[in-house]
Amino acid sequence: MNPDALAAFPELGSAVAAGAALDESLIQSTIFDAGNAGLTFIWMPQLFAQLPMTRLFMSLFFLTLAFAAFTSMKAQVEVMTRVLVDGGLARSRAVKLVGVGTFSLGLPSAISMRVLNNQDWVWGVALMLAGLFFALAVIIHGTRRFREEQLNHPDSDLGVGRWWDVVIGVLVPIQALILLTWLLVQSWQNDPEGWLRPLAEGSVGTVLLQFAVVLGVLIAANRWLVKQNRPD
Repeated sequence: MNPDALAAFPELGSAVAAGAALDESLIQSTIFDAGNAGLTFIWMPQLFAQLPMTRLFMSLFFLTLAFAAFTSMKAQVEVMTRVLVDGGLARSRAVKLVGVGTFSLGLPSAISMRVLNNQDWVWGVALMLAGLFFALAVIIHGTRRFREEQLNHPDSDLGVGRWWDVVIGVLVPIQALILLTWLLVQSWQNDPEGWLRPLAEGSVGTVLLQFAVVLGVLIAANRWLVKQNRPD
């Protein structure tokens, strides 16, 4: 779930505790039908309308949300730029390429709510899968070895204990597998006949199709990067 939606839940609970009137149709349209976007852009304005200085608080909330999006984008652009620079591109050219690419890929989601919901679904699954792969990589490397080399090295003041080995080595993989299974089963239950359709908004098929496309692009990019850095 997106951070903006997570931020909306405390306000939703506060409104309930304060006795704010909750219209059933509004709850259905924001929480169950519209998802993250509904919580942020439909529910939150309704909530702020019940507060004094409505415009001030609403403006501050969405300004903070805009800054959160900007800082996230800045980190994203820097990571991708670094990869291209390592591949031999000049930094100025890499920044332009990443900026144009990010804008182009994000434009469909900004125009269409259907595309936005689809991308939120597909890459929400991808985030959990990435977390699972990271945990598996640490397990293969050795959780204790990883903790001692990367977390409890001489220059670190974290002092992470053995409990971390259990969290990464046992709890994280189990949690990721349960969540992934639950999401995919839920997709099948919502549309038993079309759950494998590759162009459906929230199907397993669209996840598999987009994962395959991105995996192909990443493999090609990795080969290019290796070729660029191979000594003559």
